Amino acid sequence: MLGSIFSDMVGPRYALSIGVTLQAIVGFIMASLYPILSRVENVGGFAIVYGVFLSLGEFGPGDNIGLLASKTCATGVRGQYYAIAAAVGKVGAFVGTYIFPYIEAAGGGASTARGAQYPFYVSSAFCILTAILSMCCLPHVGQDTITTEDREFRAYLESQGWDVSRLGAARE
Repeated sequence: MLGSIFSDMVGPRYALSIGVTLQAIVGFIMASLYPILSRVENVGGFAIVYGVFLSLGEFGPGDNIGLLASKTCATGVRGQYYAIAAAVGKVGAFVGTYIFPYIEAAGGGASTARGAQYPFYVSSAFCILTAILSMCCLPHVGQDTITTEDREFRAYLESQGWDVSRLGAARE
């Protein structure tokens, strides 16, 4: 919920970038302190730090990915556009799940401290990459973005010779 309020204040691009940057910082801290946090007497500390890590994932990308996918295209193509974005996300989730054991194995296996640290290092590095890409590649999304996209889409269709006289009209 806080991510949506923050996104409304600063815009989804900045909210996404700030959220994943903070998540990366917490992830790197958690990875570097994992040998201490993984002790039985520190399980509460691990739970809190991991909870903050996951919460920042919802604060940044969790609250803004769908918003960006639904507001950066014209109404006439939004369904397919959003479906493609969702499919890419599903592929990313599959790939991440598939390579997770290899990341742990690179650190010495799941039973070692380094094997448990590596996924957090990799995840945090991807958070930094996401922050950079979102700041460099995502457009500004304001309150009138959908109207602007619809206007530009209509102009494009007209320039290509499409009849747009009934575009947006109610069905009979």
